[in-house]
Amino acid sequence: MATVKPEETADPESVQPAYQQWLERNVYFDDKTRKIDFILVYKASSDTDSDSQMLRKSFETNLKEIGVELELQDKELSPSKDMYFLKLHATDNVLHRFAEFMAIRVPIDKQTCETVSLTDRIFSVLKIDKVVGLFEPRISEKFEVVDYYTSPYSKSKHDKFLSEAYLPPTEEQVLSGSDTSRGLFSDAQRSMIVYYILSIITFSEQGSKKKHVGLERLISRGGYSCAYPIHDGPVTLNTDQKQPDCYRQFLYKEWASPFAFYKFQPLDQIREYFGDKIAIYFAFLGLYTRWLFYASIVGLLAFIYGLLTIFVTALNPDKVDICNADPVDYFMCPLCEHRCDFWFLNSSCLSSWFYKLFDNEATILFSVFTAFWAILFLEAWKRNVARLKYEWDLSALDEEEHTRPEYENKLRNRYDNCNVNWYKKIIQKVNPITEEGEFFQPSGELILKVMGSFVALITLVVLALGLVIGVIAYKVIVKTLLTIEIGRLARNSDVPISPSIGSFIVTVSAALINLVFIGLMQVVYKFLATWLTNWGKLCHNCGTIQNHLCNHFCKQSFTELKVNTKIVLL
Repeated sequence: MATVKPEETADPESVQPAYQQWLERNVYFDDKTRKIDFILVYKASSDTDSDSQMLRKSFETNLKEIGVELELQDKELSPSKDMYFLKLHATDNVLHRFAEFMAIRVPIDKQTCETVSLTDRIFSVLKIDKVVGLFEPRISEKFEVVDYYTSPYSKSKHDKFLSEAYLPPTEEQVLSGSDTSRGLFSDAQRSMIVYYILSIITFSEQGSKKKHVGLERLISRGGYSCAYPIHDGPVTLNTDQKQPDCYRQFLYKEWASPFAFYKFQPLDQIREYFGDKIAIYFAFLGLYTRWLFYASIVGLLAFIYGLLTIFVTALNPDKVDICNADPVDYFMCPLCEHRCDFWFLNSSCLSSWFYKLFDNEATILFSVFTAFWAILFLEAWKRNVARLKYEWDLSALDEEEHTRPEYENKLRNRYDNCNVNWYKKIIQKVNPITEEGEFFQPSGELILKVMGSFVALITLVVLALGLVIGVIAYKVIVKTLLTIEIGRLARNSDVPISPSIGSFIVTVSAALINLVFIGLMQVVYKFLATWLTNWGKLCHNCGTIQNHLCNHFCKQSFTELKVNTKIVLL
């Protein structure tokens, strides 16, 4: 968070509340009217680096050309005295232009109908709604989220939208004509618009025609240290403060605080503050945790049943046959052909208890329950997503994606630096609908990258099979050696030693080796999936928009992880 100049002395009667003072210090420019939408940070040491300085200058010049206003805070005002904070503010024209391009949905009217969920009705009939209310977050009227009918923003229909839906502009802002869109767009939407602008801004090195695109690329080149949007207030309440003043304090008190672990998640408020994607993420975590609680109850019962088999003879009649067996009547054959002696059945009493603890009738039932649980959880999540999409008006979210700047910039650089006309015609084609030129990757390169991904996947499958064969060979060799050694010890000892101890040691050690292999291979798979996705991200069908790129990465990771898990379980 940016820190500004120390407060000047003022008349005690004109001193504003602590929260308002915090806002003026940390949320606004020095003029106290323009809101900070994003912060870019770079170290003072990089200010002396000519290369980083030129990259930042190119980047900031292009930002100003778009219409984003900048204000630099001196390093002497930063806590560490060696950081520069560049504050960004998106003007009304910038917000309107990019909101229309990004199809940002803004309010047009309040929803008048009120819906009551089925669970609330059931709780009301059972007269336990007050008990359930103890687990609900305490939401004051200030943080009640109003439901609106929304529509993609259009500049030509600006007057049709509710310009005071989120935060009515102050009288000074209206008179000065600045920042009147604060009520039209939420803070999360403003930050999303500015972040999109930062992701499409190009920059170039001095004397170079090649252009680079995006803030992330500039950070990787050392131009900036980090970038982030700002909070709307301090996280903790003052000693004389009883109620939260901002969403940050409210969410910490009623959601993120360790003392609020038992409360339901205020998803509407999370969405209002962090945006749609973060809210859906926590909605998934909440549903998943709830369903895991149901599964944990069944798993706990299965484990308790396994414990009872050790102490209750009726649940484990084999225990009597094994542990109380007469050594004369149950004289077992050697476990190997050479150097292995005969052994007594009752020497495997302890190992039979251990196996029965985790391998019993309840384990089978729990496995069947887990299979049905996974299917039902997936259907419940689909239903929950459909409900959230309807309530939050996200039905057209997938249709509002745009071409990734990295994809377009790389092909544009290739197009600008190419002198072969026929190749330039392959890269850029005219869209018959928009009648504008769009960039495409040649089919030959696409086939090459698909084949490369396929070969890499087959190589990993062969490697996993080799690891499995190695573990099997380890189990056979070590089990034979342990059986021989245990037989030798049994001959020289008066205490009966079970040969099954060797099997137990081999099983546990092989499981640990598999665990290590799975962990190492997961690291390899993640690295390879990231590399293959970045290598093939110019593919028009898998890297044009961000969602396709993420889906492609998930498919790569899931396929390789599935192969890893399935083969190891053989």
